[in-house]
Amino acid sequence: MSVKTTKCGVCTQCLVDTPCGVCAPCRNGRGRCVERVCSVQAAARREKARVRMRKKRAASKSDGNAQEGDANRVRMAHLREVRKAVGDTQEADAMRKKRVDRRAVGDTQE
Repeated sequence: MSVKTTKCGVCTQCLVDTPCGVCAPCRNGRGRCVERVCSVQAAARREKARVRMRKKRAASKSDGNAQEGDANRVRMAHLREVRKAVGDTQEADAMRKKRVDRRAVGDTQE
């Protein structure tokens, strides 16, 4: 009695049909078949999971996390202002130092 094999070289007795018509070989030769999912089904599952996570995120934001987002925005704006002020101060100090150095050399063309 000959054993039929598939294109990938696995015997047909170790295969099980999945809903999309793709068969999968047994795991470790123990007789248990592994159900393989086709790319279309896998994409549908991923999209469902993505939608579920998006809804979950939107629900959590509407529960009060929106205030947290506003607080983060305000904090970041404040940090930007502080950094700009520090940068402006450093720039002014550098210009002042250049002016003093020029005066010390005798170059007073300002």
